[in-house]
Amino acid sequence: MLKIIYSASDMDFQQLCDIYEEYFAQNLTDRHRKVSAFALLQEQQEFYGFLLDFFKEDGSIYAVWIDDGRYCSAVRLEKYLDGYLLAGLETATNMRRKGYATNLIKSIIEYCEANRSLPIYSHISNNNIPSIKAHINNGFSVLKDFAVYLDGSVDRRSKTYCYKKDEV
Repeated sequence: MLKIIYSASDMDFQQLCDIYEEYFAQNLTDRHRKVSAFALLQEQQEFYGFLLDFFKEDGSIYAVWIDDGRYCSAVRLEKYLDGYLLAGLETATNMRRKGYATNLIKSIIEYCEANRSLPIYSHISNNNIPSIKAHINNGFSVLKDFAVYLDGSVDRRSKTYCYKKDEV
């Protein structure tokens, strides 16, 4: 089931962190830091601060797919161009290949259609085949052969995908 979250106080922060555990560990590795319980706790604290700032932005929401009371997959929706940008789509490592990300994307599309918040954009790394497949199977198509992020930076190792109702 889809849960839309409008503030940090509306979420189960520990369950959200469980989804992003692999991401946190990769961040530490990328910064040449040892992955330890303390370092992961620091990553979680930084993430919480990020979330507090994220929810201050007008229209920013988090979407979580929940199954049997557990957070399985999550993504941020941020205002972008003339619609929303899906950012930080993750599925908990032990919950992958069960359709949770697909269910989440489908539900977000329904949510955005109901709230007249289309189109929906997503920047996906060219090597993230599972995410590319999940987006394409849900009606997204390549819009640009690069990604332009909210801060203006450009990533040529990613593509911009877009969902528009009239293209489905």
